[in-house]
Parts: sequence; structure tokens; C-alpha cells
Amino acid sequence: MTKINAPIGIHYSLIQAAHFSSDIFIFFSSSGKLVFYNHVAANAFGLPAFDGIGTSSFNDLFSKNTPFFQNELWNKASTHDALNLNLSPKVSELKDSKDNLDMAFSFCIVGEEERFLMGVSRELERKYLLKSDLLRESNEKFKEAQALGKIGDWHFDLATNKITWSDQMFEIFPESKERGEPTFERHQSTIHHEDVVSWKETVSKCLNDGRPYEILFRTVHPEGNIVWVKAKGKGLFNDSGDMVALFGTCQDISHEVIPRMERDFVLSEMNVGIWRLSIATGEITWDKGMRRLFGVEEIKDLDIRRLWSSSVSRSTQEKIHREVALALENKKDFDMTFEVCLPTGQRKFLNSRARVERNENGAALYIYGITYDRTGEVTLNRRLEDEKIKMIHSAKLATLGELAAGIAHDINNPLTVISGSSSIISHAQIAKTPKLVLDNVKRIQHAVERISKIIGVLGRFSRQSDGRELSRFSARSIIQESIELSLTMARRKQVKLLTQDFEDFDVTCDVIQVQQILLNLINNGVEANTRSSGAYVELYAKKTEDGVLFVVKDSGQGIEENLASQIFTPFFTTKGSGKGTGLGLSICKRIAREQGGDISYQVIEGKTAFILSLPPSVCDKNSVSITH
Repeated sequence: MTKINAPIGIHYSLIQAAHFSSDIFIFFSSSGKLVFYNHVAANAFGLPAFDGIGTSSFNDLFSKNTPFFQNELWNKASTHDALNLNLSPKVSELKDSKDNLDMAFSFCIVGEEERFLMGVSRELERKYLLKSDLLRESNEKFKEAQALGKIGDWHFDLATNKITWSDQMFEIFPESKERGEPTFERHQSTIHHEDVVSWKETVSKCLNDGRPYEILFRTVHPEGNIVWVKAKGKGLFNDSGDMVALFGTCQDISHEVIPRMERDFVLSEMNVGIWRLSIATGEITWDKGMRRLFGVEEIKDLDIRRLWSSSVSRSTQEKIHREVALALENKKDFDMTFEVCLPTGQRKFLNSRARVERNENGAALYIYGITYDRTGEVTLNRRLEDEKIKMIHSAKLATLGELAAGIAHDINNPLTVISGSSSIISHAQIAKTPKLVLDNVKRIQHAVERISKIIGVLGRFSRQSDGRELSRFSARSIIQESIELSLTMARRKQVKLLTQDFEDFDVTCDVIQVQQILLNLINNGVEANTRSSGAYVELYAKKTEDGVLFVVKDSGQGIEENLASQIFTPFFTTKGSGKGTGLGLSICKRIAREQGGDISYQVIEGKTAFILSLPPSVCDKNSVSITH
């Protein structure tokens, strides 16, 4: 049962009604003393619970309206059934409110002489309740915001060692609301064993000095789930400067950390780094991957520009700057491979790819990208390039082997001429037969020139080439030298070598590799038509809008359709066992593509033909022809 303290003189039933009302009830004596107020008024005006002895006055509640009370209110209320007034309350709950309070006053007469002024208002209570509703709504929204952000707040009272948690803290850590907030020791037991030492050190330091801290750690849930927590905290001090509590927040950032860890793992395994360059400030930022690539993971105050300047040659830096400028001008993407020399002396080949971030006006803000280690790939490519050159040279020597018999015959014939002519000269009487001697000397000179030419072509052809030895030759001289090397072999197999009459022009190319292709195509044509009636291999060249074409056509009727699609495949051959490796055409196609051209098979006028195409840049109308 609720006890009601009532002042002497006011009927108990009236006091009881006021006590249980949700309206404000206040009673004043004629002197302005507050003789009774209910709990609603206590809450609204910030008064202590009424204890039966009123100590406050009208002035304490409505200081601005005190003169009116003293001079007019009492008299006016005595002549009206109810007097509605708009007063300015002096209450803590409404310090920020600019609104006045509407109250109705009337006399409450007890006996013949005792009179009290009773004030009743619902306005202040409505404001008080509205404020409570808004606060409650704000708290609900705050809780909702914490849930969305996965953020909880906490308070640790140093005097009582009591921890107070918001609802979200129970979601982040393996605790239940039913069990209540944990003790400091119990909370510590939920921290991951690898993080508990750093967590204790951080919290202990804050307990000593109260300075703000931020730490990242893991907490382990019973089912084995690991939650990554970012915690912030600091000390709370009283007016005397003594620390009385710690307070702060904890946020579940697993959705950020775990993908980042997975990304870092992938980048680490792939040896990839991420960087960014600010166009406005020129500041360069590197992630751990970039530091790892340059071998400077342990250096704290890293001067990236100095490291970059010392690791990359000046010429490479200039090239990179040009490529960056083109990317900033939106002319091309930044993508290049370059060599660096690390502080340890190790050399690496790195590849960088980047994009430009721009504002709404298209102005560049940042250029950011990735860099990864291509050392293994570049080294392997160089080895493959060396092996490719060796393979091409081996194929060339194999071609020379096939031509050897014919070349020996070509050289043997002039040697026979030299031998015979020398014998005639040695037995002749020079004074009596000067013409005979002169004629034989000329035969010797012609034979020597013939041998010299064969050896010159043979020597140039047998020299190893990397595909970059470009020189100008006339198209006709390239074809004639190729025919000369194959002529004897073709005659022995009863195949004619022909050349069409065409308008000559100059070609800038690696002539050794072009002749290797032509010799291979000639030999294939000769082999395919050996001792066939009317067998021939015909060569010619022509210029087109698309470049230069060398055509090798033979008397064959074409290649079967099911074989034609495979002829450029390595190790494919239609020759018998031991008569071919199947690498000739595949090597020729590769050489042609490295020259910027290609080789294709066609049927021209019902005959088998292979066409070597070279790009227009190799054709030079104004070049000086070099013939051999």
C-alpha cells in the first residue's frame, strides 16, 4: 500500500486524487509557499518526493511570475471559478525549452478561513512524456545503428570492477545476456591466445595513464568461429583528475579483415604489390606486397622515392615517366615490364599495370596499380628464346645437310675447271700461245668467282641469326640466292627451279631468316615432286597494299584437305620414317611471325603454293638494292 504524505488542512480525498493523477497538481498558501505537490509535479519540476513538509515556494517554480502572484494572482483567483495562466517555469527538464506552461488555478477552501491556491496542468506532463518518448525512440535508433554497424559500447568501473555492456557487445563476444556482463578475467579468457598478450598490455597501459588506445584482436566463440574486433577505449576522469573508469567501443570488422587477409594471402603467394601515386602531392604509397618485392619489409621510415631512384636505371625511369604521362593523357593504359636492382644486389624483372582515377571534370587525381614479379617468366622466355635460336639454327644446318651434295657438286665443277686450265697453262708455251693461256686464266677467274659466290651465300646462310639483323636486299637477289643453293639438289631429283619475271623492289628484313623459309619451301616442293613428269618449283615476289609476298608454287595438285589443316603443326610430317622431323613448316611459320608476317597455304591455278607475307614496313621504295 502506498503511503501518502498530506499537509494539514487539505482534504485527504483531494490529496489522494492528486497523488494518483497523471496531471500536475501543486498547492500554494497565500504567502506563496508550496504546501503540496504530487509525483508528476516532482518529476516535472525536478523536486524531491513530497515528505509532508513543503519547503519550496512559488518563486522556486515560477521566478519570473512571482510579482504577479504577490500582487494579482491571489485576488483574481478568488473571483473566478478557474483562472488560466501562461507561466514561465523554472525547471531543469525544460532548460532548453522556450515554451511557457499553461496552468489552471482555482481556490481550494477548507473550513471558513483556510484557503489554498490549487494549480493543475497537463501541458508540462505532456512535454515531459514527449521528451521521454523521444529519448526512448533515440535509444532504440541508437541500438539499431549499433546493430547495423556491429558496434557495441562498454564501461568498466574501477571502484567496483564492474563491466557494463550494450546489447551489441553480447553479439560480438561469446557471452549471453542471461548470464550478464562478464568479469574482467572472464572477458580476457575469450581473447584469442595469440592476441591476449598484446590485448593485456594495451589495456594495462590505459589503466595506468587513461590515454586513448585502438587495438585489433580476435575473440573465439564456442562453435569455433573467430571474430575480428577493433576496440577503442580511454580513461574517464572526475573533477579532481582521478581516473574512475574506462569506456569505449568494440566493433566486429570480420567482414573487412577476412576478405583483406584472403586478398593479402593471394597477393603474397603471387608476389604482387599495390601502389598509388597522388597527382597533386606526388606522394607514393606502397602496401606490404610492394615492400616485399623490393626487399624492404622491415624498414619503418621508408623513403620510397630514394629507393626507387637507386633501384631503377635512369633510362628505365625516363621510359616509365613517358608511359605514365601517356596514361594521364588517356592515350594508353600503363602496362610495362622493367628491371630493378634491389639494395641486396639482386636483380628482378617487375611488371606494373595501372589505372588513372579522375574527378567529374576528367582531371587526374591518382594513378594506382599493381606490380608483380616476372623474373622467372622473363628468365624462362630468354632461355626459350635462346633455345629457339638454336633450334632454328639446327633446322638451318639440317637444310644445309640436305643441300650438301649439290653444293659439293657446285664447288667441284669450278674446281675441275681450275685444275684443267692450270694444267693447260703449265704445259703451254706462253710466248707462242698467249691467247690460249689468257683464255684459261679467264676460266680460272670465273671458276674462282663462282666458288666465292657459293661460299659467300653458304657462309651467310649458315650464320646464326636472332631475327633482328635487318638489312636491305632486292627481292630478286633473295630469290636468286635461294635458287642457287637448291639448284643442284633439284636437278639431281629432276625438278626444275623457275622464277617469274617481276618488277624488282627492295626489302628490309633479316635476309638469312627469309632465305631459310624460302629454302625450306623449295626443298619441300622438290621432295614432293621428285622425278614427276614436268615437275617444277617456281618462285616470284610482288608488292601489295598489305605488304610484300614471296610465292613458292610447285607442280603438285594441292594437299589433301584433311592434311592441310595440320601441316603447320610441330612434328607433323607426311614423309616416311627417318625422312623428316615435321618441324620445318612450324619453324618457318614462327620465323615469319617474328618478322611481322606469316605463311599460308593456298592453291593457285590448281597448283600447290605457299605464300610468305611480310608487312609493308619491310618494303622500301627508296632503298639501295644490295645484290650478291
